[in-house]
Amino acid sequence: MAQDDSLVLVLGGPLAAMDKLKMQDLVLSCYTIAEFHPTTGGMSAIKNELHLKQFSGSRLISYIADYEQALNTMQKGQDLQYQNIRDYLQGFFSQHLTAANLDGRAFQFKQPLDSQLLNVTSADLAKLATQVEIIKITNMYLKLFNRTLKEKAEKLTIFIKGEYQTEK
Repeated sequence: MAQDDSLVLVLGGPLAAMDKLKMQDLVLSCYTIAEFHPTTGGMSAIKNELHLKQFSGSRLISYIADYEQALNTMQKGQDLQYQNIRDYLQGFFSQHLTAANLDGRAFQFKQPLDSQLLNVTSADLAKLATQVEIIKITNMYLKLFNRTLKEKAEKLTIFIKGEYQTEK
């Protein structure tokens, strides 16, 4: 089971029975985002070397445009995820985690020191569970965007290899 699923289950239980150490650890682990950084050097080289004006009637322009559009969509999705994490998790951190627990986990990659939470209510946990679901949904879309971007790059590569006999 994914950590965000585990967190939603923990947050859905009664506050009094909750394993607060585990909850803090799971919430803090959601704060990580792995950003995709495509190499744009290859695309720049293709565009520079082929002098795209001479290919204005070719499908090459459309393959490049498709790739760049998919890259732009994925980058916007990553920006949205950063905003979600900042708005949802940082707000919860500053309102309900102790400085010692936050520092111990975030900067030393250890579990929180204790189970102390500041002024947390069942409503706060229900709200956080909903926000974690939003983060999870955005993650699913980012995976889809990643796959789409890879497919666009592969189609462009296949087209160039076939059309311009770049491989021997």
